[in-house]
Amino acid sequence: MLAEDYETTEKAIGAVNYFLPSPLWSELVIVIPLSITDVDGLPSLRPVLIEEDDISLEELAQNFSVSSSELMEFNQLDPSCRSFYGWMLIPAEKNSP
Repeated sequence: MLAEDYETTEKAIGAVNYFLPSPLWSELVIVIPLSITDVDGLPSLRPVLIEEDDISLEELAQNFSVSSSELMEFNQLDPSCRSFYGWMLIPAEKNSP
C-alpha cells in the first residue's frame, strides 16, 4: 500500500531502510523513496531523532561516522545549515540478504 501511495516499490522501500521488520510495527519510522524504483547506488538509511540542542552537523557526522556532506545530501539541508534538531536520515551499510 505504501509503495503504491508513493509511486515506488516494496523492494525499493526495503533496500533503503537499514532496519525494516516484518510485519511493520505501529509507529515505526521508515524511509520511503518517493517516486524512485531503482535504488542502486543509494545507501541504506536509518531515521534517527536528534534531540541535542545546538549540535553541529560536523559533530553529528563524526558521531555517526559519516560525512557532513552526506548528511546534507540525504536530508536536503541548505549548505548554510550549521546545526540540526529533529529527525535525520543517517547513511548506513547495506544489509546483506
